[in-house]
Amino acid sequence: MILVQIVNNYFPEAQQTSGFPVWTAVSTIAAIAAAAFAGISVLLARRALEANTNAVKLQAKAISVQTLESIFRDIRLLDRPDGKFKPAFFNTLEYLSFLINHRIVETSAMQDFFAPSIIQWYENALNPDDRDKFAEFTRLYHRLKAAKPNGRGPHNHTSYSPE
Repeated sequence: MILVQIVNNYFPEAQQTSGFPVWTAVSTIAAIAAAAFAGISVLLARRALEANTNAVKLQAKAISVQTLESIFRDIRLLDRPDGKFKPAFFNTLEYLSFLINHRIVETSAMQDFFAPSIIQWYENALNPDDRDKFAEFTRLYHRLKAAKPNGRGPHNHTSYSPE
């Protein structure tokens, strides 16, 4: 009721009909402007949310690449040309296999790139008696072997040729 009295006192042209003031040109313009600003605010908030989502996705991808880079740096350091591998080499491959199998790192391109090496390590370097100790590595090997990668990769071993 107080609002109606204020409107009647300061805006006498706003006549009341059933307790509410009649819309004037000024109040109509103000309502339209408020709706327009509210709409613009919603659009700007949506853009900011999309930009933030894209930034988070890029950051997650960068972390995946850094993780894979770190793992493969360890593998390169442990890779032995004489074929005598330390247990740490296969433990590192097991950890990499776990990350890939459980989709902790997104690696479709990296998986294709390193598949020949992973297959070669499994077939030629891992002792068949030890394969049951490395369940994640074995699971990744079977998945890669079934996928028949394109043969590109850092080692591109002749022991593996895609059909």
